[in-house]
Amino acid sequence: MKVLFIAPRFPLPANSGGAIATLETLRSIHSLCDLHLLVPPPDSESDSQVAELRRLLPDISLHFFEVGEMEPKGFQMYKTAAKSALMGQSYWAFLWINPKLRSAVESLAAQHRYDVVHCEWLQTAISLKGLDLPLLVRALDVHFVGMRHWADTLPPNQKLRRSFWQKQAEYFR
Repeated sequence: MKVLFIAPRFPLPANSGGAIATLETLRSIHSLCDLHLLVPPPDSESDSQVAELRRLLPDISLHFFEVGEMEPKGFQMYKTAAKSALMGQSYWAFLWINPKLRSAVESLAAQHRYDVVHCEWLQTAISLKGLDLPLLVRALDVHFVGMRHWADTLPPNQKLRRSFWQKQAEYFR
């Protein structure tokens, strides 16, 4: 079985819950399949981190994609919020669309026939929407609960802001 495993961050160092979960999932499946890992390059100490990952996961095919700027600043943030609201899309999903990730997946899919394309979290999966791939998404995320609660605690005079974030919580769920 050939698996393309896509994660939003390089799994080393494994010093956060997401990195630990990703690394342990990779360790548990790498001997069971032809595993291709598509991740952003490590933030620092890239040579040593790549070497350590190859030591932990021998025979893995490692591929990289570039991560764009995640959060717009200043006026661009409001422009993005308005555009997502007008298009009826999640603000976060709108931000997470990464054309470079999508292009990397399209290129790899043209070279390999993957039996499964596994996306860790929604952040990677959102960029693949509409592609004809055997997609599996692992999303253990409850951010929508926090969004909904936060929106409900906004003062009554902030109706537009409240309704926007309530709708975002629905989209995110």
